Amino acid sequence: MQELKANMAVLAKEATAALAAVESQQHRLAFQRLVAMMVTEKQHKESAPPAIPTENSSEKTSYFLAEVIHPFSAASKKELHLDKGDYVVVRKVSQTGWAEGECKG
Repeated sequence: MQELKANMAVLAKEATAALAAVESQQHRLAFQRLVAMMVTEKQHKESAPPAIPTENSSEKTSYFLAEVIHPFSAASKKELHLDKGDYVVVRKVSQTGWAEGECKG
């Protein structure tokens, strides 16, 4: 009986340590998600396009916000360096598929 009690005490300590580790990991993940949401919200605000009326045009200017799903390394000064997860305000898409827009100012 004494041996059984000792084994139960050891198991209880191990279970308590495991639960504490899981709780700590959950706190870290929740914090990382919160930071990611804050960064995403900040990027949304920074990437918001200014309202630019077009002269001599009856067309309504429409921009859209796109999230980068593949990184892109700029090959010239006219191109943007994009990381996965960045947001781009797309102003124009050409027939060839290239887009014109703004990221991080």
